[in-house]
Amino acid sequence: MWRRIQKHYPPGLDILTFSVMFGIFIYVFFMYGKLPDEIPIHFNTAGEADDWGNKATLFGLMLIHFHAVVLMFVLNYFLIIRSADTVDSLQLINIPFVNKEELTEEQIGMVKTNIARMFAITNLILSFMFSAIYYDIIQHALGEPDGLGFGFEVLLVLLFIPIFYYIKKTYRDVKTR
Repeated sequence: MWRRIQKHYPPGLDILTFSVMFGIFIYVFFMYGKLPDEIPIHFNTAGEADDWGNKATLFGLMLIHFHAVVLMFVLNYFLIIRSADTVDSLQLINIPFVNKEELTEEQIGMVKTNIARMFAITNLILSFMFSAIYYDIIQHALGEPDGLGFGFEVLLVLLFIPIFYYIKKTYRDVKTR
């Protein structure tokens, strides 16, 4: 499995993604007993808590985080990386103004590599975003500074950079060869 992934991007990206996820889960479990029964569960656009709920809500958020990261990894591996270098492997990838049947094996490989990298980097940023949310919720519940921190906003912007970059790169790679 790692050898196949390594053809498209460093497997360390996935290891880091899962490490961040499990690391923040450990932090949540460690801090859970210190939290009040009611914690902030929603923040408005100004970053101020505007809804409160039971601290057990963190477990639901952890479940969503776990499923999102695992689903992104599984989709990336089975639908992109593991598929053969044929036009059929691109059936779920939309490349506007490109006739997929005319792509060479080399171009198909480039498309798959770009999409696989985009998925892996996006998954890593997503894991950091969830971690920032847990951290900010816990800090707010413990009476630390109000609102979501600046890190969440940066990560939200960073989430879109690899998506736009790899879509543009894929289109450029296919059109110039």
